[in-house]
Amino acid sequence: MTRTHQHRRALRRLVLSSVLLICTLVSYLALSIGFADAIFIARSRPGMLNRIEAASSSDPPDIEFLTSAMGGSDWLVAAVAAERIGQLWQSDELEPGQADIAMQCLFKGLASGGHWWRFGWDRDEPEFEQFRGAAIEAVAKFGPGALPMLLTAANSGSPFEREATCWIVLSMLKSKSVAQETLVEQGISERIEDLAQDDSSENVKAACISVRDAMITKP
Repeated sequence: MTRTHQHRRALRRLVLSSVLLICTLVSYLALSIGFADAIFIARSRPGMLNRIEAASSSDPPDIEFLTSAMGGSDWLVAAVAAERIGQLWQSDELEPGQADIAMQCLFKGLASGGHWWRFGWDRDEPEFEQFRGAAIEAVAKFGPGALPMLLTAANSGSPFEREATCWIVLSMLKSKSVAQETLVEQGISERIEDLAQDDSSENVKAACISVRDAMITKP
């Protein structure tokens, strides 16, 4: 093989390596800034929202689809599904078995720290916080029926779920869906006091201190 051929082959390899590196960098940037989400998630969102409305309006409600939507890739869709579940419970449209499934999925979502498929967590996005707020309010609407799962969540290994537990209790107190005496009887007030004092997460402490203060100042 002549020197000219060797030089051409080396140059070809260099060009191919450069092209591969550029493609990798472009793909990384596209994923990390959410370009894929803008194309795929945003495109499917209207259809998913329509299906949520249909699932909520069916008789009986399609709770399987609603809970599935909460576990999907689009936090905005998950937020709407959580909101609809809370509304269905308030209007007495959920059967006991459906209510249990719904609450389990709500707590599972609240235990999540987000998705890690874009070379970084998406929990800092407003849609994620929108889902958490909707899920917290939905659980609070279940009132006393949510207390057994709430106590379990208060002992969860997920700081996101422990923090959500405190915000759920605060929402319950504000809406008067659960009496403070009931929280004491169920051991939830004591657990919140423990979290406010000793939890390893500052976010959990702050949330539980807010609830503790609300219980102390309750007339």
